[in-house]
Amino acid sequence: QYFEIGGKVGLYQNGWFASMDDGRVPWNAIPPGGPRPQVQWTLYNLDRDFSQSTDLSAKYPDKMQAMIALWGEQARRNNVYPLDHRFGAGRVGGMGALGGGTKHFDFWGKDISLPAVGQPFLVGNSFTIDTDLVLDKADASGVVIALGSHFGGWSLYLDHGKPSFVFARSTKPDEVTHVTATQTLPRGNVPLRMTFSSQGFGKSADVTLSSGGTHLASVHLPVNFLMPAGNGETLDIGRDLGVTVTDYATPHGALEGDIRHVGINFP
Repeated sequence: QYFEIGGKVGLYQNGWFASMDDGRVPWNAIPPGGPRPQVQWTLYNLDRDFSQSTDLSAKYPDKMQAMIALWGEQARRNNVYPLDHRFGAGRVGGMGALGGGTKHFDFWGKDISLPAVGQPFLVGNSFTIDTDLVLDKADASGVVIALGSHFGGWSLYLDHGKPSFVFARSTKPDEVTHVTATQTLPRGNVPLRMTFSSQGFGKSADVTLSSGGTHLASVHLPVNFLMPAGNGETLDIGRDLGVTVTDYATPHGALEGDIRHVGINFP
C-alpha cells in the first residue's frame, strides 16, 4: 500500500514502512529548497515498532533501497509522478499558467457557476472583465461576477444600482477592501467593465470600475493574492452560491436583471 499527499510519500509492505519527507511543515506553502527540495527517506519495522520511533534506514540500507525502488515502480504504474511538493497557496500560485495560454473567455447569460480554482484563473493575474447588463430598474442590486467566499474571495456587484467591488483575503476586517461608486447605473441595457491591474503575483493591484468609458470607482489592493475558500466554492455569474463573499441586498446576490454576455481578457 502506498500514499502520496502534497509530495510526501509512504509505502507499506509486509510489516515494513518507508516514508519520504520533504521538510515542509503544514503551515508553509513551499518546503525548504523550493518546489524541488532535498528529500529524506526513513524506514521502520512496524511489527516491532508500531509508533515509528526508530529509523532503520542506516542499519538496513539494502532494504531501504528496495523499498524506494518499489515505491518508484508503484508510482509509475499508477501515474503518481510528477510529485508536487508545494501545498495550498503554493500550488494555487502555479495554476495561473494552466489553460494553454488562453487569453479570452466568453460566458453567455447568468446563473453560471464554475470551480473557484481553475480557468479562467482570476487570482494574482491582470485581467479585464466586460459585461453587458440588462437591468430591471435603476436601483437594481445583485452580483455580476463573484469568486470564492468571505473566507477568501472577491465580488463585482450592484448595491441599489451602484457598482461595487469587495476583495476579502479573510474575514479579518483589515483584510477586506471595499469600494462603491457614487453613480448609479440606469435601467435597461448598460455596459460595466472591471479592470484588475496586478503588479505581480502576491504583490499589490489596482481595481477600476467603469461604464461606457466613464470612470465610476477605483481601489488599491495591498496584496492581490487570496485562496478562494472553502472547498466547493465557485466562480459565479449573476449570483453568489455557497458562502457569499459579502452581504447583498438580494438573496445570494441574485441579480435583478439579466447578463447578456461576460468577456474576460488577459493581457
